[in-house]
Amino acid sequence: MKSSTTMVGPAMATPLELNNPTPIILALINKLILCMLLVANSALFHQLALNKKTKIPHSFNVFISITFIFIACLICIYSTYEYGSSINYYIAYCEKNSGCLYTPTMLITAKILYLFVAMSFTFICFFISGLLIYY
Repeated sequence: MKSSTTMVGPAMATPLELNNPTPIILALINKLILCMLLVANSALFHQLALNKKTKIPHSFNVFISITFIFIACLICIYSTYEYGSSINYYIAYCEKNSGCLYTPTMLITAKILYLFVAMSFTFICFFISGLLIYY
């Protein structure tokens, strides 16, 4: 027998999944990990390009490194926006319904924490880009 699921909200979750916002939190964390890998890739490329054996021009080196960081910043900003809108939906759902895994207070605290971490990471990426341009 087939079960029918209704897609609701920005996260497109079934009603049973609205009690547990953990997948939304994990999606943000996974995207932040991707951003960190891009920044590490940028630093690795920059360090390898500084090696005298590679003979990569400094302007090309800086351009590629900053491009990696810029992509990481875009992903971080978008994932922060996506997380914020999705978690707001979960907060509203949990305020109206009982039986949620997290209380609305816990969700608001987690929202503030994760938004702070994501925005701090974005700021650090822009700072690293500035250092690459300056040096």
